[in-house]
Amino acid sequence: MLDERVHWEPAERAGVEVTVRRFDRVGGNKRFKLALNLERALALPARALLTFGGPWSNHLHATALAGQAAGVRTIGVVRGGEVETPTMRDCREAGMELVCVSRAEYAERGEEAYLAGLRDRFGRPWVVPEGGANVLGLQGCQGMIEPGERWDAVVVAVGTGTTLGGLALRTGGSVPLVGVSALKGVDHMPAVARLLEWAIGDAEWAAELLEPVTWWTDAHAGGFGKLDERVRADWREWEGQTHIPLDRIYTAKLISRLRAELARPPAHRHPGMRPGSRICVLHTGGLQGNRSMGGE
Repeated sequence: MLDERVHWEPAERAGVEVTVRRFDRVGGNKRFKLALNLERALALPARALLTFGGPWSNHLHATALAGQAAGVRTIGVVRGGEVETPTMRDCREAGMELVCVSRAEYAERGEEAYLAGLRDRFGRPWVVPEGGANVLGLQGCQGMIEPGERWDAVVVAVGTGTTLGGLALRTGGSVPLVGVSALKGVDHMPAVARLLEWAIGDAEWAAELLEPVTWWTDAHAGGFGKLDERVRADWREWEGQTHIPLDRIYTAKLISRLRAELARPPAHRHPGMRPGSRICVLHTGGLQGNRSMGGE
């Protein structure tokens, strides 16, 4: 079973039941983002998939391993990558061809002319955006929650927003969703709405699916990949009490922000987090990226 009911003092003091859905045990949310993209790659003559990420990228790491298992050739375009990281070594060992590019070149990854050049260079692979942020990734993320599930709130970390978009599509507004952003100063709504519109072909419906979503945009601790002492302390407390590991980029910040919410007076909390509520936290994995902390 992936669901684990946790005994965590902040939740118990708040009178709230917290269950963690431990996708960290089965490849994280990347497993779902990649499933349909790998099927698409296998259907093409090249049987290859090209994608993008940084030198510690969970997405590149997951893609390399999933491609190896599925028999798909993988190519990873790495931002910077001047120094080989453990993540990059894992990718190479799994058979991924890594192409290190400058940050300036990496910034062109959304330009069609640049993508066309990559397709020609590598034999017409299926190209997947950074983080698996395409329609197939969004559709695959529907599998992270079953139809008819009932929770007072489902909480998930947000990077590209693809996972949250898939959850919104699956639940259709029947389950309150809370997206916890790991990025500073980013409005995720337009990008997620655009993916949903592409997936369902209806802009108005896409907007309606996102109306019930609550966005917590104050959990970034200073910016993507940054940590502050509050998050570090909350992370240590969580792991000490629950024995469930967190990743530094996403889930550590999610738990810290959730702790802050549960410490508020009941009337001021999210409606799905008042006494007697049942919360499901989706653990999106990414633990391999903690190696970037070095001696911290």
